Amino acid sequence: LTEYVGRGRVDYEKLRGHPVLPRFFELPNWQVQPLQPLRGASALRCQAVHWSACANQQFCVELPIDEKPRGVFTYIFISSLLKVGVQASSGQLLHEAQDLTAQLKGRWRLQQDVQFAHSRSSSEHQPFLRL
Repeated sequence: LTEYVGRGRVDYEKLRGHPVLPRFFELPNWQVQPLQPLRGASALRCQAVHWSACANQQFCVELPIDEKPRGVFTYIFISSLLKVGVQASSGQLLHEAQDLTAQLKGRWRLQQDVQFAHSRSSSEHQPFLRL
């Protein structure tokens, strides 16, 4: 994809017809804002998990899966969730997503890996969905 992307801009004319399309926002006027200092320790207790379609150095893409262009992460995530069920742990869901990603990499030149992180008060063993 490097011949289609330069300096954070996508050349959509060159990219037209390419089966793998990058997905990201172009924010030309965005600037980093400094963090505000915290006012004491937070009493908020949360068990946060974070799912990401790809690593920072990768592109999230769409592929013609089942004869339709589909977002790879959405396809992998939903397919994995349907296979392991909503009572499965986040770790089990991640493992299934990694297996499905490996299968897609066998068919496509896919350079996208599902990312998972959790807060200290959480773990990969907690159920993905608590009912």
